[in-house]
Amino acid sequence: MQSVLGISISQQLLATNPEFSQRYLEGIEMYAFLLIHIEDITNFCSLFSAEFEQLFMLKPNVYFAAAEDSWLRLIESS
Repeated sequence: MQSVLGISISQQLLATNPEFSQRYLEGIEMYAFLLIHIEDITNFCSLFSAEFEQLFMLKPNVYFAAAEDSWLRLIESS
């Protein structure tokens, strides 16, 4: 598995996602959280589509479709 930093979620997101025990998520928990919220993340990034495409050279929907496949594979292989 690749080595990546984790993510810190807000208290509100933690409260609405009780399956996660703490605000700082890493590894499988991080990927699971991102997958749960991938549609919201994609929609938010689409509001800044031009800027996103300048940074990542892909439209948000294309980027996150590839990310979703990758994250699912990482979870399945763990």
